[in-house]
Amino acid sequence: EEAEVAEVSAMLPVGVGVLGRCQARDAGEPAWSHLAGRGDAEVRAVPEGFKAERGYLRCALDLQLDLVFSSKDERAQALDRAVEAAAKNITGTDFEFLYKVPREEDDGEVAHTSGFFATSLNAFAKGELSDAGAEASALGSVDSPLNLELFAASSTAAPVAPVLKYEPTDGEAKFECETVAVHLDAIVTTLRHSVFDAGAKASVAAKLAAQLGAMKAQILAFPQEKAFKVYQYSPAALSYVVGIAYPDVGSDEMKLFKRRQALHKKLLLPLDRPLIRLSNALTFGEGSNSFARKLMNVHEALG
Repeated sequence: EEAEVAEVSAMLPVGVGVLGRCQARDAGEPAWSHLAGRGDAEVRAVPEGFKAERGYLRCALDLQLDLVFSSKDERAQALDRAVEAAAKNITGTDFEFLYKVPREEDDGEVAHTSGFFATSLNAFAKGELSDAGAEASALGSVDSPLNLELFAASSTAAPVAPVLKYEPTDGEAKFECETVAVHLDAIVTTLRHSVFDAGAKASVAAKLAAQLGAMKAQILAFPQEKAFKVYQYSPAALSYVVGIAYPDVGSDEMKLFKRRQALHKKLLLPLDRPLIRLSNALTFGEGSNSFARKLMNVHEALG
């Protein structure tokens, strides 16, 4: 049960908490009735207007996990070591958060407004983005969050010199090396007037580390896959965005059927429609590819 709670908690954006295994859109009678008879379920009520009213920041991080093991039976332990080292590096580093917003110059050329984000979304829009155009000033919504890049200002971890150890073998011992690519993606939900302070920065680092920890189960469940990514979803049935880790399976989404089915149950999503396929993921305002423009119901397009 603790593992399921940790997995759901890692899916939630910074600013939304979890009290138990299940989530519900609100604490109204329909939501509670849906959980009737499930004594192991606790509900964290999220207001219905939460998703639209909040401001949004987004921070992505690409990592490579290097696994070294002498037999397949030791792969899980090697993964534990790699994840633990990467998580310590994330949480032990003092990060600044860099924004880079495009703006159009008078001659039609595209330049960028950039700097370190340490204010509120409201102050940011009135200050740095006041001359960047209407599109840039609209940043901070669920469809177009303000993207932030991690910039390592300093590390609190003590420097450690590499230690080399030589052990003679009988000539038959072999080691396998494996590299797993991981893409983390943390969403921050915040009041638009709230300042992005040191506590908020630490929460983002903690969320990235939590996503990495929760991704271990997927790496073990799909041993043939070498790339994993957190995708963000905003189904209408939930009042918050969720980040879900999937392996890179290309267009063969049937490989993820059992995983999606289990997630539907954990998040109390209906099982009669696709909501968290790869094609349902948010693309954050990337022109015609944005989630809002995708055809979700073919009957709505029939004239």
